[in-house]
Parts: sequence; C-alpha cells; structure tokens
Amino acid sequence: MAALGGGGSASGAPAAEASPTLPTVTAPRPTSVSVPDFYRPPSPLPPGPSGSLLRAERVTGVPTVPRHARVWRILYRSRTVAGQDVAVSGYVVAPAGAAPVGGYRVIDWTHGTTGMAAPCGPSLFTNLDGQSLYLTPYLDQFLAADDVIVATDYEGLGAGGIHPYLVGASAAMNSLDAVRAAAKLPGLRLSPDVVVIGHSQGGQAALFTGEIAPSYSPDLRLLGVVAIAPATNISAAITAADYLTSRGGISDNQGDLDYVAMALWAWTHTYRALTVTSVFTPVGASDMKAADSGCLPQIAASLLRARARQLFRSGAVNSPAVQHDATLNNPGQVHTAAPILVVQGTDDPIVPYALTEFFVRSQACAVGDRVSLTLYPGVGHGGVIPPARHEILSYVADRFAGRAAPSGCLPGANPPAP
Repeated sequence: MAALGGGGSASGAPAAEASPTLPTVTAPRPTSVSVPDFYRPPSPLPPGPSGSLLRAERVTGVPTVPRHARVWRILYRSRTVAGQDVAVSGYVVAPAGAAPVGGYRVIDWTHGTTGMAAPCGPSLFTNLDGQSLYLTPYLDQFLAADDVIVATDYEGLGAGGIHPYLVGASAAMNSLDAVRAAAKLPGLRLSPDVVVIGHSQGGQAALFTGEIAPSYSPDLRLLGVVAIAPATNISAAITAADYLTSRGGISDNQGDLDYVAMALWAWTHTYRALTVTSVFTPVGASDMKAADSGCLPQIAASLLRARARQLFRSGAVNSPAVQHDATLNNPGQVHTAAPILVVQGTDDPIVPYALTEFFVRSQACAVGDRVSLTLYPGVGHGGVIPPARHEILSYVADRFAGRAAPSGCLPGANPPAP
C-alpha cells in the first residue's frame, strides 16, 4: 500500500515524495461489510498538517460511477473538535481527460446519515440499505462539466473510532481537509474553487463548512453552499424528542428518536459535559453500544426493540448540558461569506420543512447570509434530490462562473454582515 504525506495546496501539485503509481483495487460486492486494511490508520500518525494525504489507492468497478471516470480512496489527516489529529477516509471521482486550465473545480460532497461504525463509510462502496450506494448525486453531470467530486466519510466512518454524529464543526473540518488531501493525489490538478453540497446530516455539515472555510482553509475558495433537507435546529429536535420520551410514544416517531439517540451517544463521547450514565439508562447504554457497531438500517432495527423511556434517564434529554451541546451544533449562528441555496421537501418526515424555513428566515437571514430557499411540494427527505436537480446544477454552475447569487431574504431581515 502506497503511503503519501507532506503539505501542499489545492493548486494541485502532488507532494514531492508521493509515488506516481498507486495500488489499484476492485470495488467489493455491493453487500460486503468488511473493512479493508487500507482504512487502518498508521500508529502513530506521521507528522504533518491537516489535509495531508496519508494513503491512497485507485478503485475500479464502482457501481453507478461511469466506467471512464477515475476513482480513488483516500486516507488523510484532519482534526477533532478537541484539536487532536485524526485519520479520516473518503473518496475522489474525477473525469478521465486532462484538467482544464487552472485545474478541475471541486464539488465537496457531504453525505447524510449512514450509521456510526467503520463499515458505514461511503468510500467502501458497499450497499448498506438494500437499495443503492450513497454516493454524490448528479455525478454524471458534474463529471461532464469537468468537475471533481471529493467526499469525506467523516471521522469514525471508514477509518473507525467514535463518529461525532451531528457535530457540525467536525464534519466541516473533515470535508475541507478531504479537498486539501485530494489535491495531493498524483496526476490530479485541482483548482482552489470549491462548492460544498450536502444532504440531511451532510446538509448540516455543508452549512458548517461554509461558516468555517474562510478561517480554517484560506487556501481554498469556497464559492457556494448547497444544503439539501439539512439538519438545522438541533435544539428543537432535542426538545421534540424530550416530549415524545416523556409520553413514552415512539411508534410514529421512531426515526426521530433514533437520530437523537445517535447524536446524544456521540456527544457523550465528544464533549466533557455529558457522560453516558448521565443521559442513558443501563438498558439504553446497552442498546446504544449495540447500535454503535452498526449501520443503517441495522441501527433502526436495534433501537426499535427499545422503548423511549428505557433509552434515556428521566429529564436527561432536555437537560441544560444536552441543550448546550445541541446549541453548539445549530448552524446559522455566524455569518457565512459564500452564498447558500437550501432545498427542502414539504412532506419530509425526518427534517420538517418548518424547521428549515425557520433556519433560513430567522437565523441565516438574520446573520447577513445571502441565502435562498426553495420548497418542493409533496416530496420527502431523499425524494427532494431528483426534482431539485436542475436548480442545484444551475446554482453550482453560476457559482463557478462568478455570477451574482440571489437572496431570498426579506428586506430588513438581511443586515450587513459584521
């Protein structure tokens, strides 16, 4: 396995010590859940900055990816919210032809919920939900436009360890460092121009990426943010879960409680204010340990066996400590320099469109963001992706072309950014 390292920028020059020839592997059977040795991080991690490329390999035969495209897995250095170095995995898909003048533009894709364990990383190219690979939407169109897709698995997925589920800053650092690492692949020349696109959990990640990009990765030019059915008002979701827990009802809202339980489990391992025993009952902790080793839909099946009142200690879900951590992960509290497009289905049972509207009108507009919201009537959570195709592709093309972005904020609701 080739090991790569060193610094560099998104201008595309590979690290001097990088081998021009990488190992090539064939994508596994779609139902495989084994994690190859590729994902085992070096211990200790070699010295280097965030975005260093630790390891890479070419992958062939990935379902739904055009045969002419080039695909890599990458293992790279990123940061935890505690400021520690961590190895994170991801994938890169590029057109077969030579890079245009200035390098390939970058689509930074942040995926939605896949689970909490190492086998849930999308770069394994496995079929976990019995339906499809969770890869970047509109892949053919982006490749035809000479764009490169860079996608992080997020910390804990693929390379293993605790996955900081719904920790926005973690996912944002992972996404930006993936772009930096991709720029160090031999023979791949990237432009610093980036548009981030995310769905669901990845919508939250995309919004946080927009917020931190100017300070965290000034070497990149983030030109736009697209959030598809994003997780935004995490505090409200926690409050709703507390209400459902107090009533003991889970049948119609099991999915909501699953996501809240996953977030609280991750936060007890991410932040110092929370502990497992302060949030979960002994039965709940046992259920979550089992869920922590699985991917969707196995997690849902595991938690379906647990009653809401068994998962959480009384009053724990809406405690000040939990609400503090939820607030940390609400996007829209600071200004985003890049323009934002939000698309949302009105029949979404996972992310209610009222929460998305509230985020845009009362949070993003209020901090001076240039943001537009489009509601798609009658479609659900993943169902919004196909009808939004033309709008999203046009929005991305306009950002790369340097055209002015629209804003849907009402007059007086979009004050100048500080």
